[in-house]
Amino acid sequence: MMPLLRRTVGQAFLPAVVLWKNKSGRQECLPHLVLALFLAATSLAAKPKTPKPAPRPTAPTVLAFTLGDHTALRSLAAPANDMDVLSPQAFSAHPDGRLTGRIPPDVAAAAAKGRLAMMPGVFNADFSVEALRSLLASRASRARLAVSLVAAAQRQHLRGFVIDFEGLSRAQRQHYTAFLSDLHARFHAAGLRLGVAVPAPVGTFREAF
Repeated sequence: MMPLLRRTVGQAFLPAVVLWKNKSGRQECLPHLVLALFLAATSLAAKPKTPKPAPRPTAPTVLAFTLGDHTALRSLAAPANDMDVLSPQAFSAHPDGRLTGRIPPDVAAAAAKGRLAMMPGVFNADFSVEALRSLLASRASRARLAVSLVAAAQRQHLRGFVIDFEGLSRAQRQHYTAFLSDLHARFHAAGLRLGVAVPAPVGTFREAF
């Protein structure tokens, strides 16, 4: 048998009359019970799904740099509740991969008082372009620095580090990317966060990034 479906004008989804052909070719009405079940199934299929609620936006993380002088410490006390992470400029990376520096006690106390996570900044030693070139050109030096950063973060209970190398050139871009990739993998495995300071895209600085 071939069911035939006729619809009333203006009712695109609900059938008005349902007919079928018997063996002799004569059209007969579908039994009322079958028609009722057909209408119920059609109504259920057409019921719209309830949309899922949109995810709530994530608040941005507010990080503040500090040099650790008296003026910075005084200004740190007031807006501490509006910040999440403090990044003192406290550590130096040397050409052979050594890491030196420490967080000033006053800065550590201010961070603890404000319940701020600590992600110190890491600079190339003396902001030397030559020192940075030697560091990044050596795979062994890059690996040594990465290991030292993880160890220092774990030893001093830091949230992570912010890498802020100064004087990068276009020629060092590939080595710098390799260093950050390796460091990111090590930090991720240790549950640490990695920050990278990127200069404004002006002049020749942008060529390194």
